Amino acid sequence: MFSIVMVTSPIGEGKKLARYCVEKRLAACANIIPNGASIYWWNGGIEEANEDLVLFKTKTSIVKDLIAGVKKIHSYDTPEIISLPIESVDDDYATWIERETSIRP
Repeated sequence: MFSIVMVTSPIGEGKKLARYCVEKRLAACANIIPNGASIYWWNGGIEEANEDLVLFKTKTSIVKDLIAGVKKIHSYDTPEIISLPIESVDDDYATWIERETSIRP
């Protein structure tokens, strides 16, 4: 089984998070969607920020490890980290995710 893990970060930090998690084999791939607008509650008020959105593709069995890796280097006190199961995936792509996340450093 596979998952997509979504993480928002300050502009420019998404690349650092993506590289770290892919190098550690916590994800087979990370896509960065840059400079998205976020509006959210924080400390009793509404905030606005431009953020990167990173989409990690990984095995569901290592999502907790990926989350721990993200939290280790993320600059936010409470980063947005959301995991969604992948319901359907191409067999070749699934094989690739499996292979790339099974080689653990």
